[in-house]
Amino acid sequence: MRQVAVPRAERSGSHLVVDVEVGDVRQIVAAIAGVATMARAQGVGPRALRDLLPELRAAVVPVAGVVARALLPAADVIALSTGLADEARRTVDAIVTTARRSGEKVLAAVAEAERRGIGARTRLALQAACDDAVDTLAHVRAAIELLQRVSASEPLAVSMDDLFHELDGELGGETLDLYVDGDVTAMVAVQPRVATALLVGALGRVRAMRDAPAFRALVIASPADGRVRVDLRALDDAPPARAPLIVHVPTSTAYDELVLGLAAASLAAPLGFELDRARIDLLRA
Repeated sequence: MRQVAVPRAERSGSHLVVDVEVGDVRQIVAAIAGVATMARAQGVGPRALRDLLPELRAAVVPVAGVVARALLPAADVIALSTGLADEARRTVDAIVTTARRSGEKVLAAVAEAERRGIGARTRLALQAACDDAVDTLAHVRAAIELLQRVSASEPLAVSMDDLFHELDGELGGETLDLYVDGDVTAMVAVQPRVATALLVGALGRVRAMRDAPAFRALVIASPADGRVRVDLRALDDAPPARAPLIVHVPTSTAYDELVLGLAAASLAAPLGFELDRARIDLLRA
């Protein structure tokens, strides 16, 4: 990953001290989150909050460039390895655009607070813009990290059961019950974090297509074609007696489908959606 100097935010008394250090989106998120916390703190007065605005602006201005520089090397590698140059370019454009728009909302709130002063309305508007940016950029950061893993992925032999038990809720989101059956002992050749992100992303797409509290993952190993198919769908019948996996499906973003497509291509795992179900074909180990 190419590196770029970005502001890093740290608290010092009632002020935000911004140091220039090689970093990534996490540092910008920390700066924005710090201001959001102080904006909602009753003990922080208007003057102290106003003093943070120049530093917040300095932290937010480079966000689109930071995101682009983090994404471009990974996107170039993925484009070369998969042949999906147009898709990789559209993915970068979509993620950078999302980051830029989020930053612009914060900058607009900063400008309004500077113009009108820190009052009840401008304070709430600043807090809301910062909270929204923290959430948006957390998803952007997760997409960057996933695509970086995709670009450097080295397949490992992993059982499907292990993959399903690694599904986590790093970004929070809606909690679903997932019942897994079939040949869960089947071994696949994947980069584990890429595969789990693909499973969660596909489940999120199915959840968006079908409003249901529980879902089913059927694992079908096919020695004939060297693949393991995972079929994800809503659970329409009575749930099995065994306990489900608890899966957190994050809020969808405008670039989810593009990122999922690149992740699937990197694993040579065709990804398809039909009505209210998803199908992922992974390579057998």
